[in-house]
Amino acid sequence: MLKEQKITWRQAIEGTTSGPLPTKWNVSSWPTIYVLDAKGVIRFKNPRGEKLGEVVDELLKEMGVKKAY
Repeated sequence: MLKEQKITWRQAIEGTTSGPLPTKWNVSSWPTIYVLDAKGVIRFKNPRGEKLGEVVDELLKEMGVKKAY
């Protein structure tokens, strides 16, 4: 799926919401999307569609990088 959707960012996937990773991150359903900044701070939860690209571009801009696409 990652290749098909051309997803190039890191992924963390577990088959359940009761495992250690979803419990630590308070995941109650899949997919749950967290976008972290360069310092590892969660800045956005569950941005979808165009919004996901917008928030990634916003964080890249903060880092001095041009738009991702």
